[in-house]
Amino acid sequence: MNSVRRARLLKDLAIVAISIIVATFIGESTLLAGIFGVAQNHLVISSFIGGLFFTSVFTTVPSIVFLGKLSLLGDPVTVALVGGLGALIGDLIIFRFIRDHLAADIGSLFSTKTRMRFSHIFEYRFFRWSMAVLGALVISSPLPDELGLALMGMTRMKTSVFLPISFVFNTIGILFIGYVARGIVG
Repeated sequence: MNSVRRARLLKDLAIVAISIIVATFIGESTLLAGIFGVAQNHLVISSFIGGLFFTSVFTTVPSIVFLGKLSLLGDPVTVALVGGLGALIGDLIIFRFIRDHLAADIGSLFSTKTRMRFSHIFEYRFFRWSMAVLGALVISSPLPDELGLALMGMTRMKTSVFLPISFVFNTIGILFIGYVARGIVG
């Protein structure tokens, strides 16, 4: 592995470590309680921010709770649509990071022969399509989006194809969370 790729991989790992630390701090602080108080008066902005945090492995759980509570305060469809837009932005950032950087950095850990064998798998249209569908299903679930985005990013999916998939499936996932929250509390 050359020094540039090694430096980028270390930078990527540092970003992940910092994200874990920040998520731990947010989870243990009273920050979420304060945000819920503000959210009652600003449903649209709060839904967008909740959707933005719906995408990351480090913020998914607090975001699910947050979006569920927002759905109790307002219309679940509005929360889902605006939250889906926020999640689209979050996914786009992660998708471009995975597609453009992380895949190459991880690939550099393997020998050229192994990379060549693995890349041939993606020449099959059925495999690329299957990975995209599986990635979309992960995005719509309450699971963190990174796994689904990694599956989609490995297929070198175009951003123009990715955008509507991300929006629709995140919106469906958030809507499901809203209706479950209403059913539990309701």
